[in-house]
Amino acid sequence: FFADTAVFVKAIVSMGCLLLFFCLALTSVIAQSDNPLQKKIAELRTQIGPGDDKHSNGENDERIAGYNKAIEIVPKNLNAYNNRGAARSRKGDFDGAIADYTRVIELDPKNASAYGNRGIAKACKGDFDGAIADCTKTIALDPKNESAYSNRGNARVGKGDYEGAIDDCTRSIEINPKNANAYYNRGVVSGRQGDYDQEIADYNKAIELDPKNLNAYNNRGAARSRKGD
Repeated sequence: FFADTAVFVKAIVSMGCLLLFFCLALTSVIAQSDNPLQKKIAELRTQIGPGDDKHSNGENDERIAGYNKAIEIVPKNLNAYNNRGAARSRKGDFDGAIADYTRVIELDPKNASAYGNRGIAKACKGDFDGAIADCTKTIALDPKNESAYSNRGNARVGKGDYEGAIDDCTRSIEINPKNANAYYNRGVVSGRQGDYDQEIADYNKAIELDPKNLNAYNNRGAARSRKGD
């Protein structure tokens, strides 16, 4: 999570940067390190959209070309628009991704995933209001979408709404009690609010569910130091 919206937006511009979510998929993990904002952006860039697990620009260019051709043949090909949006997001072309996800929504107004993916792309552009609106629409269409709650929480942090972010993380946990990332994210926000006991408790749970989460170990150690433990 990020504490300074202006710095977050500056980092996005400087990196050509995905939450996501918004992660996106949209579940996010971010460390309290010397430069957590860049870690957040890098993670979001790998979380957008289904079915695309190769991230090099060359591979994404090839995939985009293939999706272009598919759309030429079948102009209402939802999967092609959705996957092209994912590939464009991984290249840092968030305007292009937003346009593709918007086209999916025009063709299928009840496509919850398209709203969620578009929300993550908007978050990477610093449009937190837009990201929150899209994640909220995802939740309206799919009330048990745990990732949408996590990603909306990320966007709320971008606006300084820590209480709202904690509520969203908590709801994500209620939907899926094994969501290690939601515990981790809630721990980060709790730490920002100075609630170190809750922060440590959430890191403990995140580590229990995901023993390889190095960021949780690092942040738990920092929280313990702040408590004088």
